[in-house]
Amino acid sequence: MKLIRFFSLTILTSLLLLGAGTAQIDNFDDGNDNGWSHFDPISLAIGSSWVVFDASSNALNIKAAGQNLNPALGPSRGAAFQQNIYSDFWVSVDIVDWDPAQRQAIGILARIQPNPSLGDAHGYLLSYQPQENDIQITRLVGEQPAGYIGDDPELSPRPQPDEGVRLIFTGTGNTLTGRAYSISDPDVLLAESSGTDDSFTEGISGVLAFDFSPSANSPINATFDNYVAGAEEPYRFATIDARIENDNLLIDFLSKPGTFYAIDQSSDLKDWLEIDDGIEGATGSDRTTVQVPFAAGSKMFFRLRKQ
Repeated sequence: MKLIRFFSLTILTSLLLLGAGTAQIDNFDDGNDNGWSHFDPISLAIGSSWVVFDASSNALNIKAAGQNLNPALGPSRGAAFQQNIYSDFWVSVDIVDWDPAQRQAIGILARIQPNPSLGDAHGYLLSYQPQENDIQITRLVGEQPAGYIGDDPELSPRPQPDEGVRLIFTGTGNTLTGRAYSISDPDVLLAESSGTDDSFTEGISGVLAFDFSPSANSPINATFDNYVAGAEEPYRFATIDARIENDNLLIDFLSKPGTFYAIDQSSDLKDWLEIDDGIEGATGSDRTTVQVPFAAGSKMFFRLRKQ
């Protein structure tokens, strides 16, 4: 499949590309969470659904009442998984809303052993605790914390529910790293934690909301969007800038060294003419500049595509 970027002098957008064919991307804009597996461990004991998973708002909301049926069942918690198994992993998700009145852990699960069940879930969790305003990497054994990896730094500045926070969880070998970013300005790092652990080498990934209030009977309510997962960090394919210099249009775009691109032009967004191809991503850089003829005052559209 060829990946295409349309643009004029005033329309510039961005896209994430992942190199692995098994990469997973879901922004829930279809209004459902088809392809996700729900983990509702309390339902396995009571015989009916406990957690509500709802993507009708074009984001995935995980919500449940406080668990007061039986303390042995543990607190309210719910997770959703994709079933691809990764050793090294790169997972990103936006937490776009949460209930600030509840003490929750909200975040990304990785290297979870397949087919988790009540009291039998093992792997790693990168979580954001809104009331504590920190992130933490946890080793999970039998659904229970079994050690912490790295520090638990506070986010600065503190995000609000209407602003959201982006979490990125990576694992390379035994090195695990969690980062929190601003959604409105993704280059702003709010917190970072890293450490090593050899307990789990591969598994599935997903998202989690977990009640960890002192009473263990409080509700959970968190909303996730823009989930991306793969075996490696994606690179961004995007136009950065377009400008006229000496009757030429200079186009700056994010690129990958060794990858080739082509540019087409059109006056009506229907008929396209290739004007340059074999444009190689600049060596030692994540951006490339290409020059194409352009008559000032003319109406012209261009599309940049990966070959």
